Amino acid sequence: MKDIELKLVSELMKNSRRSDSELAKVLGVSQPTVSRMIQGLEKNGIVKAYSMIPDFVKLGFSVMAVTLVKIGTDASPERARALVDAVRSVERERGSKVIMHVRGIGIGYDVMVVSVHESYSEYVKAIKMIREAGSERFSGIETFLADLTNETRIGPLTLSKLAEYLSMHTEAKT
Repeated sequence: MKDIELKLVSELMKNSRRSDSELAKVLGVSQPTVSRMIQGLEKNGIVKAYSMIPDFVKLGFSVMAVTLVKIGTDASPERARALVDAVRSVERERGSKVIMHVRGIGIGYDVMVVSVHESYSEYVKAIKMIREAGSERFSGIETFLADLTNETRIGPLTLSKLAEYLSMHTEAKT
């Protein structure tokens, strides 16, 4: 990826609502160049989607959960699909509050799920349903819960810090 494209990605992560002409001014290139670069980034799958990050508390969510799931000794693709099916059945029944779920590796777990919940009791209901739906499919669940209403948060969920890193990375190369 070219440095100018990396700078553009960084600027889009900071604020994807800016116009191509605004981005062109920041990057020191023409508006048609920015438009072509964005099309290329989208075509190549570097830019997957444009989104905003809401204030979860103002939307009625007070808890964020990072849940780690252990599929067990048989972490086969079939078993992983069965777990995903169990989670999806809960989502169909209750609606999805999952922000991200991904396979991974580390500390003995195979899947990470990040979700938001209106309250601790709502989280307990959701995790109970997932346990019941997938009890034969996985061997362990551990969760870290974050109180979103706590004012002593270190920082909000945002891509701005990553954007700053990318900007610094490209500036250091020049």
